[in-house]
Amino acid sequence: MSIGSALQTGVNGLRAQATKLATISDNIANSSTVGYKRSTAQFSTLVVNGAGGGSYTAGGVTTQIRTEVSRAGTILGSDTNTDLAIAGRGFFAVASQPDGTGSAVTRAGSFRADQFGNLRNDGGYYLQGFALNADGTYANGAPSLTTFDSMETVNIASIQGSARPTTELNYAGNIPAGAAGPFQASVQYFDEFGGNQTMTLNWVPNGAPGSNIWDLQIFDGTTAGPQITTIAGIDFTGGTGFTAGTPDFPAGAPAAGPGYTVTGWDEATGSVTIQLPGPAAQEITIALGDQGGLNGITQFGGDFTPQTNVDGSALGKLQQVDIEEDGTLVAIFDNGEVRPVYQIPIADVVNPEGLTAVDGNAFTLSANSGDLRVAVAGSANTGTISAGALEGANVDVAQELTALIETQRAYSSNATVVQTADEMLEEVSRLGR
Repeated sequence: MSIGSALQTGVNGLRAQATKLATISDNIANSSTVGYKRSTAQFSTLVVNGAGGGSYTAGGVTTQIRTEVSRAGTILGSDTNTDLAIAGRGFFAVASQPDGTGSAVTRAGSFRADQFGNLRNDGGYYLQGFALNADGTYANGAPSLTTFDSMETVNIASIQGSARPTTELNYAGNIPAGAAGPFQASVQYFDEFGGNQTMTLNWVPNGAPGSNIWDLQIFDGTTAGPQITTIAGIDFTGGTGFTAGTPDFPAGAPAAGPGYTVTGWDEATGSVTIQLPGPAAQEITIALGDQGGLNGITQFGGDFTPQTNVDGSALGKLQQVDIEEDGTLVAIFDNGEVRPVYQIPIADVVNPEGLTAVDGNAFTLSANSGDLRVAVAGSANTGTISAGALEGANVDVAQELTALIETQRAYSSNATVVQTADEMLEEVSRLGR
């Protein structure tokens, strides 16, 4: 009987509008949730008899839930540089467990370091990336671009600084003309572990004081320490064809002290290369300036004015991490070292709407989503990564409130259908009495 089908259809309508109400309530509740994707209830008709004729049986309505995964929310600024947003297509690759198991994708980029240094978002998912060598190459070989297998959890606590041992020491300045000396200059340099070490350069007269010919003694530590080498007979008199006051270096390589090695000598540039004892066999080139030039040591009237400059750095302490548009996570250390550590990729699928939604604003792959594709951010039609930014929910609260009113009216109308059909059936039942 058509009245019975009308009653059942009214009940279906109530259920459909209740489902729509549930999606609206979820959307409003999550309107401030980072990376939330709006859900909608899509209605379609059910037909019992579509052939026409003199009778009609109501089929009712069915609902399907659609999540607007591809529709981006507004990107908002953040004060935290590990907050990430994707400008364009794609998702962050994440895992539900810190060991990388439980793979999923998300647009919720509110990542913070947990107590172990792992970057985890508010939904409890761990950011995945590819480990990099210091030169920017992949640490574990070419990564898979179709699976999560090559990724690991991005961990800030594991980032360690490195030291850069000194390899060059530049010495310049004036030695007072006619002075008796000696003159000393202590120089701080960095060993292979980034520790501070001292080298002393001691100028003593070669022959009679005031002759303007000097020996440069180089000591490991102070003058009381072992002598590394001596460059003897540096002539500032100008008697060898150079301008008086500029250096004329000896032709032969200087001898090394016990335990040390002189590996190079260039009289044209006044450069001696020494090798220090130790496991790393650290080599340092000490440059005194061009022979006959004014770009290094000189001897004119005036004071002793040593000027030294060394390269290298102490062991660095991590100051911060920056994430570039292509997803490269760069570590910045207090010693000036800047080093790439991770490549944060973009994960993508052919049909984002086919992904399966799970708790925590994340999605897992399904047969409807298509296969996983992994790419460097900004390549292969994927979006770029914005650090210090978050993607807001793609929910328009005003639109949801309008839909809420429409749903309430539709629910009331379906309730009226149920009530009317029930009253008509009651009337029919009374006819048989």
